[in-house]
Amino acid sequence: MKCKKSLYRFITLCAATLALAACGGGEGSSPPPPGAAATVSFSTQVQPIFTANCTINCHSPGGIAGFLNLTTGNSFASLLLSTPPRVIAGSSASSLLYRRITGVVLPQMPLDLPPLSAADQTLIKNWIDQGAANN
Repeated sequence: MKCKKSLYRFITLCAATLALAACGGGEGSSPPPPGAAATVSFSTQVQPIFTANCTINCHSPGGIAGFLNLTTGNSFASLLLSTPPRVIAGSSASSLLYRRITGVVLPQMPLDLPPLSAADQTLIKNWIDQGAANN
């Protein structure tokens, strides 16, 4: 009798474990793998970098580099839909924007100002490498 109770408890425990495991496992519900960057938002993370560092005198209508308009509502198209594109979705290494802000291609941007912080450069890099979504 004791053996039957133990077997019954074991089977119940296994069934409960399987049921709990099934409850948490929907598509996209698992956390990103260790070391993977969190999804970067263009509108809430990348655009504010442009607004604070690029649009005041240069990359805005009437600015000295107004041909590349980085103002809110215009920057995404200016970067990805221009000819040639300044951003190659999925490849920061091939993207002129990333190469300019890191100084790989000169002049480094922003021009005549301190370089973007390492954190801002990384955000832009991750956004590009994640596919440069307009999110």
